[in-house]
Amino acid sequence: MSITEAEVKAMEAGRLELLATPLAYAFTLDENLLEDAKELQSLPTRMRQLYNWYKDQAKSETVAFGVRVPKEIYCTGSDVMWVYFECLFYLFQKRDLDIQILSLWTM
Repeated sequence: MSITEAEVKAMEAGRLELLATPLAYAFTLDENLLEDAKELQSLPTRMRQLYNWYKDQAKSETVAFGVRVPKEIYCTGSDVMWVYFECLFYLFQKRDLDIQILSLWTM
């Protein structure tokens, strides 16, 4: 969105107001990972199962889950990688993917 100098002066004088843009849907624990619940029906089966598992886990106020990483992946011995539910939210929103999710995807 670009704004002209005349529009800036009109805003300063109180003669022009900008329309507010809606904020992006934000993560809240135990809330839907999708803004529109209708989208849930169009998800692939495994993502729907992951969503249902998240809802069960979030009820108990769990904020992350561990993923066992085989020693062959990072050559450091077996390890556990913690993935926060907020990262799942971004995956379902298809935006702002975190390094944790990208690491899991590449394994």
